[in-house]
Order: sequence, then C-alpha cells, then structure tokens
Amino acid sequence: MRAPGRPGRLRIMSHQRQPRILIVGPARGAGGMATCIRLQLDSPLRDHADLFLLDNSKRTRPDRPLWQGVVSQLRLLIRFVGLLLFQRQDIVHIHTCSGPTFSRNSIDFVLAKLLLTKVVWHIHGARFDVFLSGLKGVGRWWCTLM
Repeated sequence: MRAPGRPGRLRIMSHQRQPRILIVGPARGAGGMATCIRLQLDSPLRDHADLFLLDNSKRTRPDRPLWQGVVSQLRLLIRFVGLLLFQRQDIVHIHTCSGPTFSRNSIDFVLAKLLLTKVVWHIHGARFDVFLSGLKGVGRWWCTLM
C-alpha cells in the first residue's frame, strides 16, 4: 500500500501495539513541569503512543508530620514499581528539577533502569548546573548513576 502524499514509498502495515509511555511528574499547579506535562499529554504524541501519567504532585499538608510525607512517597514508589512490573512500560519519561525532587526522582530513574526500561530524564530548571556542582560525596556519586 502506498503512503499518501509520498510517491514511491511503501508503508508497511503492522499490527504491533503502540509504545507505552509512563510520564512521571507533577501535573497539578501552574509551574513549568506541570505545564510541560499537560502539553505533552495533549500533544499529537497521544495518537502514536499509550500515555499514562503518574502524578507525583505533593498531596500532603505543609504542616504534616514527617512520617506522613514518608508514607506518601513510599506509596508513590510502590505504585511506580507496580506500573513497571505489571503494566510493562516501554519508556518512562521522568520530569525532575534540583533539590529534594531530584533525589526522589533519581530513585525512580535507577529502578526503571534496573527493570530494563528506557528512560527519558527531563531536567527542568535554568540553574541545575549550580545544584549539581554543589553536590558532594554520596550525592555526587549517586548522580553518576543517572
């Protein structure tokens, strides 16, 4: 069958499934990452891939006890691993920035790589180089895994 608008080219008909892409990042709010994720979900990419969002927006109150934040992050981590193991993803697209967000998202990165999943590591923030150069010891070593 000829591809429309491209004389002389053949289009190969395939019954392969669309790639599954897990998008990880904060989808709520007005920040740069949330805006980027919303644009990504509404883009033509959705016509060529099965997109799934793991919204890691903060859900706990600012005055919450530390243990509630830890429990919330562990739940997200368990959900992330479950999506990789039981709903096999072809690609994980992780939106991150500097600071604690980077530390938390780097765990997702390493787990995805250990489970042999391709990763797009999308770093937001104009001053990420300053953050990276300020890391010492274990933090600097951990970044070499990315």
